[in-house]
Amino acid sequence: MCRPPCQAQEKASQDGAKCATIDFTEITDDFVGLNKIVDIAGDMMPDLAKPYDPLNVQDQVLDAVPFDVAGLHFQITPTIRSLQFTGTTTLKPRHLNVSSPSSLEIGADFLGNVKLDATLRLSIEQLNHSSWDVCWTNPLKPQDCPPTEVDMDMSLGLAKPSLVTSVQVAMLECPEDAEDCTDITISDLMMAGMIMKTDTSAMAEFMSRVLLRIKEVQLQQVAINFEQVTDLGFHFHSSEQLPLVIELGKTLLTFGKDMINQKGDIYNLVIQLLQKESVPLGNKIIAQKLAPKFGGDCYDK
Repeated sequence: MCRPPCQAQEKASQDGAKCATIDFTEITDDFVGLNKIVDIAGDMMPDLAKPYDPLNVQDQVLDAVPFDVAGLHFQITPTIRSLQFTGTTTLKPRHLNVSSPSSLEIGADFLGNVKLDATLRLSIEQLNHSSWDVCWTNPLKPQDCPPTEVDMDMSLGLAKPSLVTSVQVAMLECPEDAEDCTDITISDLMMAGMIMKTDTSAMAEFMSRVLLRIKEVQLQQVAINFEQVTDLGFHFHSSEQLPLVIELGKTLLTFGKDMINQKGDIYNLVIQLLQKESVPLGNKIIAQKLAPKFGGDCYDK
């Protein structure tokens, strides 16, 4: 996939020559062949995604979410204690698009329904608290007003969701005039597409060559859409009936599936929240599931 001139020097390899970072804008023609592989993979997705359906995530801290109660300002920092996502096998990848020298647009449609079941721990902090204010998070400690924690079960079902992501990818290629260094070529890609269905060991070897050349993948932005919400539920574990938790429950009741499916302001708010939290969650999944397989090199082992 190398196209001269090879550019930024990234990594010292075994013979002293350094790998170069691929500029995707210089190899846009290669993506025509690559997207043919995407089409083949799409037809095989029920089998390819089966090991990841359901997809399980544990112990991940998400970004803080602000909310107001009775004119007071709070923020919730959710931690995923456990999450199970089902429906991965209905995924249909879209064609890859080059958006910058180091970024790709990667999209997918789910052809069926998906379901998310999670147990979250919510750390709720009262913002701008003064010593004379009522402490809603911990009424017994009004001076310090420490955050309170409450566990919550959540279920969310979506019909035919779709997502488009902007992903920054640092992928390496051979430096110019390097010896004993072989780039992945279009012929390699096309051969991979031909053997994908019949020779799993050869396909695994090809994928290891691809992963070897990846240095870093970072999710930058996510756009989400869906036909409708098929299921939505919340349940707090706390039995203390803290007034703040009661008010939070009342707020969540405004996010009923019928209200969301009207595609009005509540729908837009849910979309914004899903998109906001999907980026850090996606990057944590990449770090856990994929990054350990990255080689950050351009020289085959």
